[in-house]
Amino acid sequence: MHTLNESSSGFESQQFLSIEKVAHRYDCSQRHIRRMVDAGRFPTPQRLGRLLRWSSDQLATWEQAGFPPVRRVTTTSVKE
Repeated sequence: MHTLNESSSGFESQQFLSIEKVAHRYDCSQRHIRRMVDAGRFPTPQRLGRLLRWSSDQLATWEQAGFPPVRRVTTTSVKE
C-alpha cells in the first residue's frame, strides 16, 4: 500500500488503495467498482500521477455513513 507521511507532505499518514484492493475489500469485481463509481454509488478515486487510488479514510467514512450514494445521477428522457 502507498502511504504519505506527515513530514514530506504535510498530511496525516493515509493509505491509498488500488482498484484490486478495493474490489477485494468489498468482495466484488474491479468492473463492478468502476460501474458503481460511474453510477455515483461509490466514492470516486483520487488521481496520484497516472494512478487512480481510493483513500482508505474516505472509504471508512462512506462505510460508517451506511454506504450512501455519492452523487445524484439524473437521466434525461428522449422525446420523440
